[in-house]
Amino acid sequence: MPLYNTYPGFLYRQFLVCPSKAPSTTSLRGKAGIVTGSNTGLGEAARESLLASLSASAKAPLVEVWELDMGSYLSIIEFVDRLKRSEILIDFALLNAGVANFNFTVNQLTSHESSIQINWLSTALLTLLLLPELDRQAANNLNRTRPVISIVGSETAAWAKFPEAQVSTEQGIPLIDVLDDKSHFDMGDRYYTSKLLYQLFFLELFGKRSSAKRSTGTILNLVNPGFCYGSELHRTAEGAFEKVLGGMKRVIGRSVSMGARTLVHSSGAGR
Repeated sequence: MPLYNTYPGFLYRQFLVCPSKAPSTTSLRGKAGIVTGSNTGLGEAARESLLASLSASAKAPLVEVWELDMGSYLSIIEFVDRLKRSEILIDFALLNAGVANFNFTVNQLTSHESSIQINWLSTALLTLLLLPELDRQAANNLNRTRPVISIVGSETAAWAKFPEAQVSTEQGIPLIDVLDDKSHFDMGDRYYTSKLLYQLFFLELFGKRSSAKRSTGTILNLVNPGFCYGSELHRTAEGAFEKVLGGMKRVIGRSVSMGARTLVHSSGAGR
């Protein structure tokens, strides 16, 4: 598969590979799911837009907006604690929150660089907290389909140069300290690196799953929606660069609805 992790391979998929729609029989009736990163504010706008898209005759689903600040460990812990208290049986959790920063920014609560914080550390924590709860639900409800935790990754993980790893090794500095050092921040490589680090965490986590949990517990997967226009992933871009990036996204980007097809598939919504 030498072509896959190359720019020509990326362009081939963007222009010539069309993710299929979910089957017409797909239904979420009676199912419950979690979607993170569906907005950049309080969530009510996303909720209202979703409900407004339904036909007048359709029975409106219950859509709740729960507070979850991916920049705060405490908020993540409280979110999962709330889920446990609710006793809601989760069919899928789609971890979609992510940022692509074009300037070095520090998360004030943790003192870590923001894209590393959101894309790697916080998403890893949320995964680790959700997994035992959904495993417990799977074990206690054997007549239901297995729950899914699906994390939105990126093929750009394969493009990461990740020089911080070499600095850490050669100078004996903890990797997180190197990543938090502004002098090592590379705008073009940091997003790729943050996605690579989560991917490595995911592989390590999956490797430690027992065979029993792999076959009967929560299903874990990573999904790549491709390069899409219309999302707010690159919202920190400014000036001329913002215009160039916006134009490029319109030329080679997929629509968010097409990119979302891969997310729907990965979450098992059609099972």
